[in-house]
Amino acid sequence: MWAPCADPVFKRTGSFPPSLMVGLAMVSAGFGFLQQLLYQQDANVVVGVIVGTKFAAVLLFVAVAGLLGSAFVATLAKTLITFATAAFLVFLAQGGYSPLSSALMSTGYSLFEMTTYLVLAELALSLRVRPLSLLSGFYLIETVGYLLGCSLEAATGPGGLDRRMVAAVLALALLICAVWVFTEKHVNDLLWGRGDGSAGGDAVRRQEIDIDAGVLGSLTGGHRGGGEALHGEGCRLEDASGESASSPYGRGVARVSERFRLSPRETEVLRLFAAGRSAAFIAELQFVTTNTVRSHIKHIYGKCDVHSRQELITLIERVADQ
Repeated sequence: MWAPCADPVFKRTGSFPPSLMVGLAMVSAGFGFLQQLLYQQDANVVVGVIVGTKFAAVLLFVAVAGLLGSAFVATLAKTLITFATAAFLVFLAQGGYSPLSSALMSTGYSLFEMTTYLVLAELALSLRVRPLSLLSGFYLIETVGYLLGCSLEAATGPGGLDRRMVAAVLALALLICAVWVFTEKHVNDLLWGRGDGSAGGDAVRRQEIDIDAGVLGSLTGGHRGGGEALHGEGCRLEDASGESASSPYGRGVARVSERFRLSPRETEVLRLFAAGRSAAFIAELQFVTTNTVRSHIKHIYGKCDVHSRQELITLIERVADQ
C-alpha cells in the first residue's frame, strides 16, 4: 500500500498489483538483454539507433494520446509490449542480433519510459503520495529487470546459455504480459483504485463510505456530516454533496457540466471523482459496477479534453472563478 500524504480529502488507498511489477521487470529485462548487444556494435550504429528511436517513440506517443484521449495508457502499455516482443521475434528469425531488433526494442522502451512518467504523475496526484516514494519504487523495479536482462546476455556464449533460447523465453514472457498483465482492468485498478472483491477490498470500501461526509462537504460547500448522509434510506449523491449547488465548487461543476454537455449521471460522477473519491466508492454509492463508473470517467475525460483528475479539478476551479 502506498503511504498517503496528510490530505484527507484526496486520500484513497492504492496498491501496485504484483503482476504489474513482474510485467515491468520483464520489459526492462528484455531491453537490458538487447541493449547489451547493441552496445557491442559500432558507435555510429549505437547513436543512430538510440536517436532515431527516441524521435519515433515521441511521435508515436503523441499520436496515440491524440487519438485515444484518456483511454490511452493501457493502449500504450500494449503497444510497447508489441514492440518489445517483435524485437525478439526478429532476433530469433535472423538467428542473432540485428539493428532492426534493437530499434524495435529501443522504441518500445522509450514508450515504456514515457508511460511510466505519465502513470507516476497520475498516481502522485490521485493518491496524494510523495513523488519520491513512487519514483523510487518504479525505478527499483526497472533496475532489477534491466540487471536481469544484462546478466542473461552476459551468461550466453560458449559454454554458457544458448542466446536464442534466452531470447525465446523472454519473448514468451512478454507475450504473456501483453495478454494477461498489461490489461485495461489492471491499469485502471492502478490509476483509479481496485474494483474487485479481493481480500481487504470490501473493508477499504466500507472505510471510504464511513468517512465523515463533512469532508466532502467542505469542498462542495455543504455542511452535512456523518455517515447518515451516505447511508440513509434512498441515499442520493446530492445528499452526500450537501448544498453544493451554491458553493464555488458546486457552481464550477455545474458550469463544466453545462459547457461540455455532460449527462446527469456523468455530472454526479464528476462531482465525487473530482472531490477525490475512488471509482469503487462511487460505484457503491450509486449501486453500479466499478467498470460502469470508469466508463463514465473516460467519457468525462474525453468530453472535457483532460487526461487526469488534477486537470479536472483545475478546470472546475477555473470555470468557478469565471
